[in-house]
Amino acid sequence: MSAWDDALAMLQIDVVGTFGTPVVYTPSALTRIELGGIPRNLSGIFDEHVVDQPLHGSGSFEVQSVRSELEIRVSELGVDPMVDDTVTIGGSEYMILEVLFDGKGMAKLVLNKIAAPFPVP
Repeated sequence: MSAWDDALAMLQIDVVGTFGTPVVYTPSALTRIELGGIPRNLSGIFDEHVVDQPLHGSGSFEVQSVRSELEIRVSELGVDPMVDDTVTIGGSEYMILEVLFDGKGMAKLVLNKIAAPFPVP
């Protein structure tokens, strides 16, 4: 590793340590049998922001939705994150919809909140 790569890795550790929140990462037991669905604890930078999305076939109408994202250090996880794995953040569970690697050891996970089932009367 170069001095630049070492400095970048240390900066990532500091940033996640400062702005991160505890995360429980659970690999999918269906698609990642080799990992056994065993949860792993790590830290990540969680963000939810509003995005405007055009309604298909509606012309100029847009709808606002919340986009949830989590940035993690891949080395802290120990395996590459994958679509359909889940993360638990602050008691809420999310499924990973998309994984975007930055090429420098970080990954942005685009998440979908898993809604609790309706209570049975």
